[in-house]
Amino acid sequence: MRTLGVDTLSPDPLHHLDFHRAWLGAGGVLAENLRGLGELARLTDPQVHLLPLRLARGDGAPVRAVATGR
Repeated sequence: MRTLGVDTLSPDPLHHLDFHRAWLGAGGVLAENLRGLGELARLTDPQVHLLPLRLARGDGAPVRAVATGR
C-alpha cells in the first residue's frame, strides 16, 4: 500500500479531483492537512503511523498521525 502525506488541504486544485481519483483508484492512501513533515527528514529510518477514527459509512476519517525513528 502506498501512502502520500501532504501538508495542504488537498494535492488537487480546487474543484478538480483528478489526482484523488487516480491515487485512490490505484489502492493508495492519502493523508491530507498534516503538519511537521519537515521533522521527518531529521529522523533515521522514520516510520509514520496513521491511526484513523472509526466512522460508519465514511470514505475518510480524521487520524492521529505519529512518527517514530532514531
